[in-house]
Amino acid sequence: MRQAVGDQKLTYLGYSYGTLIGATYVNLFPNKVRAVILDGPVDADRRTNDRINNKLDRAGGFETALAGMLTSCQSSERHARSTAAA
Repeated sequence: MRQAVGDQKLTYLGYSYGTLIGATYVNLFPNKVRAVILDGPVDADRRTNDRINNKLDRAGGFETALAGMLTSCQSSERHARSTAAA
């Protein structure tokens, strides 16, 4: 990535699985990094060696977050409504 854009050192923002890519790069090439932001780093060992359970745990977390958001929307006086003409 760094070489593709002609940078001497990597500037990287990693989301989701991009956090694993960024963490791997930093560990392999620590002297080639300028700045790295990792949004919610993952457990690399679990992500690569226990993929099914890792995905099931992540899905449970998404379900919890969605349920909380829907409860908040339901209790709010302001609801998202479609303004499209029927």
